[in-house]
Amino acid sequence: MKGNDSSDSDKELKLDDLTPKAKKSSGDGKIVESPKEAKKETNGEEEDGSGEEEDEYDDEVSISDSDENEGSFIDAKYDFDNPPPVLRFQYSSICATLIRAVNLFRASHKLPPIVESIDLNRIAMKHSLAMAKMEVKFTNAPIKEEISDLPFPFYYAYVSRSDSPNHAFLDVTNEWASEPGISAALLSKVNTIGCGMASTAQKTTFFTVIVAVKSYIGDSHLVGDELRSFLLGQNCLEIVNNIREKYDLPPYLWSDQLATLAYKFSQTDPTKITQKFISTRIPSASSSHVDFGKFEFEKANPKTIVSEWMQQTYHVDALLGEFNRIGIGFVIKKNCYFSVRIVTRSIYASIIDGSENLVDHSILAKHIAEEMNEFREQHSLEKLSFDDNLFKVAQDHAEFIANGQEGINPIEDDFYKNVVEPRYKLCDISHTTCKEMLRAPKEIMRKWRNNTDCVSVLLNQVDDIGVGVCFDEDYVCHVTTIICDRGDHGDVVNKIVSL
Repeated sequence: MKGNDSSDSDKELKLDDLTPKAKKSSGDGKIVESPKEAKKETNGEEEDGSGEEEDEYDDEVSISDSDENEGSFIDAKYDFDNPPPVLRFQYSSICATLIRAVNLFRASHKLPPIVESIDLNRIAMKHSLAMAKMEVKFTNAPIKEEISDLPFPFYYAYVSRSDSPNHAFLDVTNEWASEPGISAALLSKVNTIGCGMASTAQKTTFFTVIVAVKSYIGDSHLVGDELRSFLLGQNCLEIVNNIREKYDLPPYLWSDQLATLAYKFSQTDPTKITQKFISTRIPSASSSHVDFGKFEFEKANPKTIVSEWMQQTYHVDALLGEFNRIGIGFVIKKNCYFSVRIVTRSIYASIIDGSENLVDHSILAKHIAEEMNEFREQHSLEKLSFDDNLFKVAQDHAEFIANGQEGINPIEDDFYKNVVEPRYKLCDISHTTCKEMLRAPKEIMRKWRNNTDCVSVLLNQVDDIGVGVCFDEDYVCHVTTIICDRGDHGDVVNKIVSL
């Protein structure tokens, strides 16, 4: 396997053509350059390596192993060692977008998707941060030592750099597809990927991508029954994804962590697997679903197992649902196969499956306000005006709640009391949460419609609105809404509504 096996793979489809902000292609198939030329450099290298056995699994399945080093879009106030939740969320979302772009690039060449690796994500992010902090040179050399003890017998690692703060994502995706060495690696027989990125105060962004062959046989911690469980689960997944393709649904991506958890669940009393128990062990999921099954040993093969699943409604709901990660576990007991299937929709699901675009929290706040105005228009009421001061206070309040209510409450400080509040007769302040960022507008509106106090405020003779959005350390989306009456209309209830 060589990194320069293919030099023309980018002629069919560009990575950046697959992103919401793709550049336009010119008639001759070349990529039209962005208005601001970005200085870019790349340094790629493929490495052979053999790893010692190491168990990736932690009993408390979480992303804490990678969280400590995650970050993105670093400004002058960025804390490399303890990035704010919003920046950690942005990093994870953008890296998920890059991985999606790679998989669509592979799909255009009729190749199967590759799954993200927590270990490779951690290594890639650590290396990008080190380059941004100038702790290491612009090279992929240090990655070899980091990856040597992991079950990746072969891998490619590349680093890229962009000096364009507005076009860094487009720059790197175009580069990955255009450079013969990188595109050949992305289209090779790899099965896992990790991405990392970090930016300096001067807005220079460093990217690291690692694609690898992960071994499940021989070069892995998997042995015996657990290895058999993994291989059977992956064979079942291939059939499930073929079914999803017929319904124009994106394929499930295999998760080693979910598969390990499913294998452990298959050996446990199902009555003890409560939703609360599951939620504490599944990382960054806005929704999840767990199914249990039982099959006669002699009849248990991938085709009959999936066929049995498809004949039961509660299984079909999960197999054809809008989840995007899957782990399957099997155990043999009393001459039968007992199965556990875990599917999740991650916090970044709308980024990963491409159903929506990554947006800044300020844009998201305006989308929520627009949803409320649409609701008012349905009841023949005028739109509320977007007030900058209300948006500022709402944003400060959302951050105040998301950060554990540390410091002064923004609705009790001098700016609100002396500048904002005197302009209005009454103000209504509400706060609520949801788990998935890009579903916030619809989800918040659903909660408001089901709350009579909120509806009475929203459909009253009020004038101005401000919305703030922030994420806490668990990636929960906090939304504060302030609606005010200037005094020319009827009364509005002045209270904080907790949804």
